Amino acid sequence: MPVWKWTVIKLSGYSIQMLLSFLDHIILILMSPFVLLSLLLFKLSGIQMKPYAFFVGLEHVIQKTLNRSVILEKHGYQIIYFSMDNQKKTMNESVRIFKYRNFSSFNLIILLIQIFNHKPSYIEVYTEGNLNNQLTTLLVANILGIYAVVIERGFLFMYEGNFFSALFKRKLKLLYQLSNSIYYRETYMPELFAKLGIPSHKLVYDFNRVPIKPLQLEPKDNVVLFLNGFKDWRNLHLLIQAMPSVIAKQPDVFFQIVGAADDRLVEYYKNQCVALGIDQSKYDIQCWTNQPDQFYEKAKIFVLPADLIFCNFSLLEAMERGLVPIVANVEDADKIVQHQYNGILCERNSEQISLEILHLLSDPDTCEKMSVNARQSIIEHYNDFNRMDSILENIKLHFNS
Repeated sequence: MPVWKWTVIKLSGYSIQMLLSFLDHIILILMSPFVLLSLLLFKLSGIQMKPYAFFVGLEHVIQKTLNRSVILEKHGYQIIYFSMDNQKKTMNESVRIFKYRNFSSFNLIILLIQIFNHKPSYIEVYTEGNLNNQLTTLLVANILGIYAVVIERGFLFMYEGNFFSALFKRKLKLLYQLSNSIYYRETYMPELFAKLGIPSHKLVYDFNRVPIKPLQLEPKDNVVLFLNGFKDWRNLHLLIQAMPSVIAKQPDVFFQIVGAADDRLVEYYKNQCVALGIDQSKYDIQCWTNQPDQFYEKAKIFVLPADLIFCNFSLLEAMERGLVPIVANVEDADKIVQHQYNGILCERNSEQISLEILHLLSDPDTCEKMSVNARQSIIEHYNDFNRMDSILENIKLHFNS
């Protein structure tokens, strides 16, 4: 295709997208008086809110994002998700999901219908996507007096760089201001919230926790597992570079690598392995799974050479299943992994990673002791049994005040 035709097609598509976005905003403006009036009438009617919880803004509804709602369900709440993806990547058939469309005006109508029908007492907002739907949700929650929190899960470490646009940052700050509370996952976040002028009384430290399940002790092969999304800052390339030297000295080892967003990424990392001359029978690379236990049950070692370690969800899951972690020795990593007690803290280079893998595989007694300690650490410190207690208490206080 000639360059000029390709350019015309691209510009035409962009122009149509801009036009539709403009029309969407016009419709929102025209809707605003009617929406505000309906919300005020609903509020003045004195209708009691019910034990419904709305989870808003997640990219996908997968099993690991359901842990919080499962606990609420045990306390009598019914759950509705508003997500960018309505595929049920979950075993929980009771989950209801409304998929966001490209039009904020349409999404707002769906939200209002569900609020008027179910009268939720709790809304939980996640900061994914362009934040338009989250902002309208929190504005509605504020008008109706619904208890609403923002969940910040980890990407704020890129806030002060150029990763986020100025508009996105303004939206993010407004979300924080509109929320009743902000539940944050990482220890560096309070300093950033302070710079944004968010009062400390709104902040609740809510680190990741996982459910504790029965463990069946069975002999395992020498399987090394990487299971995380293939983000650049998780440094999967370091593990791949370490693989040849490990295989040369421990021929029975197998590397299971899971977490690609699509087949293109699978092929990309397979090509890296091929370039290093790694025998294809010694590794397997797959897309992300919503059933990670099938991999935890087979592996002995979990490797995560990432720039950010603390409370990585898959790391906690793996340790709960008794895998011995080898993780990057970065800030706060030692709050989960105590070096040579329940895992290994390792420098971010392939030579060190290969040495630590070989050390564990060649010393089964040490590996077994660390495995037991890894699971016990999660049971004692990262058990999700009571993680929603503060939310439930705050909902009561909110409606009794």
